[in-house]
Amino acid sequence: MKKVFFLLIFVSIKINSQIVEFEQNNPLNGLDSKLHLLEQFRYQLHNFENIYLKSFDNFNLEESLIKGYLLDSVYTFNFKSPTDSVLDNKRLYQYDAKRKVLIYTYCTWDTTAYQWINSSNHTYAYDSNGNDTLVSIYRWSKSTNQWLNSSKNKYEYDSNGNETSILVYDWNTNTNQWDKVELYEFVNDSHGKDTLDIMYSWNSLAQQWDTLKEKYVRYYDSKGNDTSFIDYSWYSSRKQWVCISKFVHKYDSNGNDTLYIICGWDADNGIWVNYQKTQFTYDKFGNKTSTTRRNWNKNIKNWVNYDQYKDNYDSNGNDTLYSYYTWNETTNQWALVNKIYSYYSLHNSSNKINKLSLETIQLYPNPTKEVFNLEIFDKSIVYCNLYNSNGQLLRTLKINHAINSFNIGNFNSGLYVIQILTQGGTLVKKIIKE
Repeated sequence: MKKVFFLLIFVSIKINSQIVEFEQNNPLNGLDSKLHLLEQFRYQLHNFENIYLKSFDNFNLEESLIKGYLLDSVYTFNFKSPTDSVLDNKRLYQYDAKRKVLIYTYCTWDTTAYQWINSSNHTYAYDSNGNDTLVSIYRWSKSTNQWLNSSKNKYEYDSNGNETSILVYDWNTNTNQWDKVELYEFVNDSHGKDTLDIMYSWNSLAQQWDTLKEKYVRYYDSKGNDTSFIDYSWYSSRKQWVCISKFVHKYDSNGNDTLYIICGWDADNGIWVNYQKTQFTYDKFGNKTSTTRRNWNKNIKNWVNYDQYKDNYDSNGNDTLYSYYTWNETTNQWALVNKIYSYYSLHNSSNKINKLSLETIQLYPNPTKEVFNLEIFDKSIVYCNLYNSNGQLLRTLKINHAINSFNIGNFNSGLYVIQILTQGGTLVKKIIKE
C-alpha cells in the first residue's frame, strides 16, 4: 500500500509542474485545478500505466499471489454506448522464478490496422528480500521499432526493510544520459510506519538537491491504520511550508477502508473545506465491490456524484472484471465508460503447457468478427470449453485434431476464454469478438 501511495506523491509532484505559479496568497485558490489534475492522472495510471496502481487495490498482484494465482493479462474495452464497445489496450505480465513481476508491457489496439501497437515496457529488479530496487520504463519508438529509455526509479531501504528513498531519473535524448529529476525521502517510526515524506527537485545548475517541493505528514490509529495525511507545499518566496490539503480515511470493524475524504485548507478563514469523498463497499469475503466518488458542490452545499468503479470476482476471489462509470448529469444515471478484464494462471503452471501453447495449438484470426480457427494436433485433446468474461460456460467445443472452425458471430463483442484440457494441465487462450 505504501508503494501505491508514493506513486501518487510522484503524480502530485508532476502535476505541480503543470500549474503555473501556484503560489497564491490563498493556497486554496489553486486546489481545484491541482486536485482535478491529480485525479485525471490517477485515472490515466489506473487504466493504462502502472502495475501497482490499479488504484484503490484493484488488479492487486499481491492479493492474487496470496490466493495462488498470477495475473496474466488485462484487456480494456471503451464503451460508446452500453452495447457498443471498442477494444482499447492490453497489459501483459511476466514473472521470475520467485513469482515476482519481471516485465509489464502495455499495448494499444490499432482499430484501423487491426493489430496491437507497443506503447510502454516496465522492467523490475529486486534485492534478496524481494524489495523493488529498480523500475525502468521504456517507450516504443514507431520510427525505429525498438524500445527507448524513458525514466527509471531507484529504491533504497533501511536494515528493517523500510523504504527510505526513491530517486527518479528521466532519459535526456540530447545528452543520451540519465538526468536526476526528483528525490523522495521517507521517515519511518519505530513500528515501521511511514510518518513523513519530503520531496526535492534537482538543481541541474548547482548539481544538488536544493528545491523543496512538497511534504506529507501521516497519522495512524492504534491498529496501525492510516487515518489521515496532510499535504504541504513549499513556498520559496515565503521560505515556509503552507498547508494545502488533507486526506482522511475511515475503516470498518474488519479494517476495510470505507470512506476517504479530501479537504482543502482555506487559509483566509482557517478551516478545512470539503473537496471530494470516496466510499467503498465490500462483499462477505472482504473483496471490494464498488468505489464511488463524489465532489463537493459549494453552491448547493452537498455532495454530487462524480464516478464509480465496480469489481467482479471469480470463485477464487480474483478480480476479473472492473467496470468504470461516470455520472451523467443530464440523465441522472451512471454511464459506462470502459470495462477491464483480468485473467490469471496458477503458480504451478508447467513449462510443458507453455511449450504446448507455442508449438501445437494455434488460434486465429484474433480478434474475429465471426469465425475463429483452432489448430490442435495433440490427439489427447478431445474438447475445450468456451466462457464469457464473467466465467459463464457458453459452449463445449469438440476437437477434431486438425483445424477446427467455430462461429461466434451471434455473441456480443468482448473478450472470451477458451479452456483447453491437456495431459499437462489446463491451457487458457483468449479470443476477442469484435
